[in-house]
Amino acid sequence: MKDRITQKIERITNYCMNDEILILAAGNSSRLGKNKQLLTINGESLIKRLVRICMSCDFGKINIVVGFQANQIKEQLYEENVNFIENKNWKEGIGSSISVGIRGISKKTTGAYILLPDQIKVSEKTLHMLQSYKQVKPNTLIACKYGESIGPPAFFPSKYFPELEKCFGHQGAKSILKKHTTNLILCKFPQGEIDIDTEEDLTLLD
Repeated sequence: MKDRITQKIERITNYCMNDEILILAAGNSSRLGKNKQLLTINGESLIKRLVRICMSCDFGKINIVVGFQANQIKEQLYEENVNFIENKNWKEGIGSSISVGIRGISKKTTGAYILLPDQIKVSEKTLHMLQSYKQVKPNTLIACKYGESIGPPAFFPSKYFPELEKCFGHQGAKSILKKHTTNLILCKFPQGEIDIDTEEDLTLLD
């Protein structure tokens, strides 16, 4: 007979194995003027870097929403075991990528980690921080707080998928996080506000 602690650990482990990762990489980086997913840091593209980090954490199946220059992104990852989800309406904004991405993952998924490649300070430590909270409260929204903002990396239990599917345009998932503050855990991640949006930000890659 297994003791209660062992049984609880196995339940948590099995629950986590049904999570998936959703990387949003469909936009054309209009403010920057070039596809930031393909920019390099330490000789590695931003999209490949994030996939490597996700694989190291082994949280579940990795899904990548692509749109603008989809083939170039796929070429970056041709050796990796990832699933591509095509957003034909990528011009409509990040909301459309969230909606398409959530609709494209497995119906058996218990939750999804939503990530952005241009948050260059995201690391294995960042994702394990989210997972540590998720293991304790698997049905709770978990997001990062940086500056006055909250956002990705973030974890969404599957019960919030219907709301994510309704995202549209340039509206991301922040409104969903703010709507459910009573069921939201915020992780302190000051470096989360460091991302690549403009030409000036390119110096952060050096």
